[in-house]
Amino acid sequence: MHFQLLIFDLDNTLLETNDLEDGFRGFEYKGEQPLDYINRLRAKALERPQRVVYTLGFLVWLKEKYPLLKFGVFTRAPKVYTHTLLSLFYPDFHWDSIVTADDGVRPKPSPDGIQRSMASLGITDVSAVVMIGDGKVDINAAYAAGVWAVADTTTWPERHISDNYYVIERLPDAMIGDPQHLPIFLENPVDGWPLLEKLEYYKSNNPVGTPQRVEVINHFDKSGDDKKFVKVSVLGRRFRNDDLLATRRNWHPVSHEIEANKNAIIFPPHWIQSLRVCIGSDIGVQVGNPVVVTVIPARVGRTPRLENLLAQLSQSHASAPLTGIFGSVNLEF
Repeated sequence: MHFQLLIFDLDNTLLETNDLEDGFRGFEYKGEQPLDYINRLRAKALERPQRVVYTLGFLVWLKEKYPLLKFGVFTRAPKVYTHTLLSLFYPDFHWDSIVTADDGVRPKPSPDGIQRSMASLGITDVSAVVMIGDGKVDINAAYAAGVWAVADTTTWPERHISDNYYVIERLPDAMIGDPQHLPIFLENPVDGWPLLEKLEYYKSNNPVGTPQRVEVINHFDKSGDDKKFVKVSVLGRRFRNDDLLATRRNWHPVSHEIEANKNAIIFPPHWIQSLRVCIGSDIGVQVGNPVVVTVIPARVGRTPRLENLLAQLSQSHASAPLTGIFGSVNLEF
């Protein structure tokens, strides 16, 4: 385990706090607060017995398991609010870094708080830092800082809200539905990556039994009169080469690989393997029906990159026929 710092979001990550938003958490509560505010906050917080998501015992165990690992909090909430709740639910737990709305940093999705935490602890390796949160601002802040992004969905409602879907669309490095899954990520972080990225890491030798992550997102198609959502299966990410994402792009091999293959005739084997897995898992419901696999054609004068990819996929199928969930399939390329 090579990680040096875990940074947690506070609200609805460490603790469930939706009921504390009004009257306690707004920016109007920045700065010093009267004792009455602290007493009211403590009383309100204790009214809810199941508020704690990451228990004190779990964090202590995690710290004992990884004694060199640092623990931080980065939140958009005010300082008094943050420190009151942390002292109430995590008494005597040592946080190596706490960054709040009062600490002179831009709020998430800015990466300022992550960068301040790292600087205060002398940590320079962005690939050794993890940001854990429940919302899209947490994921965006992690990406902007260049660190690992973990979405914790423990507090998400059964019927997802818009922000939940935005998180899924951003393809965080891992999505966990229980704090107990965090140590699994820490030990094998690559196993949570989208399929193409994981296959690139393992050079197509996907370890048996590891998850094959193909995220499905809804793309709103506005091209015609009949506007509708189209389901899109996503196998990997590409971080742009700009100021916002350049740090994360530096240590993201698939981003470089995509750009290196923009005029390719032959593509890496793990690209073909990821497509085979995706198609093979998706067409089982169409047993007995012909399935057409095609691509958007290149513009005139451009390298027919996707056509070349399709031809290579077709050759792969001819050599080793794809099968669906229920057996053989009728594929046309």
